[in-house]
Amino acid sequence: IMLVIVVTFVITMGWFGFSGEESPTIARVDDRPITSAEYERTYRNYERFYRDMFKEQFNADLIKQLDLKHMVINALVERELWLKTARRMNLTVTSRELADTIAAMKAFQQEKNGRFDPELYRQVLAANHVTPETFESSQRDELLVAKVKAVVGDSTAVSGPEWEEVRARQAAQNPGPTSDATLPSPLPQKQERVLRAYMDYLRRAAVVDIQEKML
Repeated sequence: IMLVIVVTFVITMGWFGFSGEESPTIARVDDRPITSAEYERTYRNYERFYRDMFKEQFNADLIKQLDLKHMVINALVERELWLKTARRMNLTVTSRELADTIAAMKAFQQEKNGRFDPELYRQVLAANHVTPETFESSQRDELLVAKVKAVVGDSTAVSGPEWEEVRARQAAQNPGPTSDATLPSPLPQKQERVLRAYMDYLRRAAVVDIQEKML
């Protein structure tokens, strides 16, 4: 049972593995270094994710096609930029928010009743060579990233002409009477475009230095 839990944890939690040793800097976002250890851990997590998704089709050619190494380093760079923005906006994560998030993770819940098990929590972290402090710090950062994305995304609204475009497209695909209640909202797609545009702005405004030879 512990092996199953550990495997699930490694695939779904993302940030695992911890070493107190110094690690070379593989990239820098303004004054924040991204170490090769961070990169390697994240790369392994992405690799596990795609291997689980593609099964036997996962191979070296697919890794090259996905350009996994740049996918990983770009994800780490963007994470740092979102965290920097969250700090600038004075966003915070309370201890209660952090505790509720961790308690809701199935990897740390008793199978029979779905309740958070502190001992199981410590066992799973120890099996993955993670200290509670390291794991909780990474989870706090992930919640901060989610918060700042929500702030940026929630500032987006769908205009009248955009709704008219949706109505026209829906009428072309399904002739006959339609109701606005059944129209697919263009908001999620617009929010995604806004988030991408905002990230492009953040990258242009930051000093990002990636050591390509170390990837």
